Amino acid sequence: MQTKEKGYISAAVTVRVIEHRNAASEAEAGDSAAALGSLFEFAGSAPATFAERFPRLMVLAVSIAIIVAAITAEIECLRGAGYYWP
Repeated sequence: MQTKEKGYISAAVTVRVIEHRNAASEAEAGDSAAALGSLFEFAGSAPATFAERFPRLMVLAVSIAIIVAAITAEIECLRGAGYYWP
């Protein structure tokens, strides 16, 4: 964060997580493992999306779309300002 005197202030944040274990939570952990197993049962056989199958092609398509949109907006702004192409 920049202050008025052109100096910078920095802050450090530390988070500490303490987990308490007991017999009841260990029994619940066994139940939750069975629930997670059935939750992700079909995750491996799910059809992959186009972006997952071809990530580089997707990045290329998005970047080309952004460039085309920027060029189109620039041409429309020039036309609105009265620029004429012979």
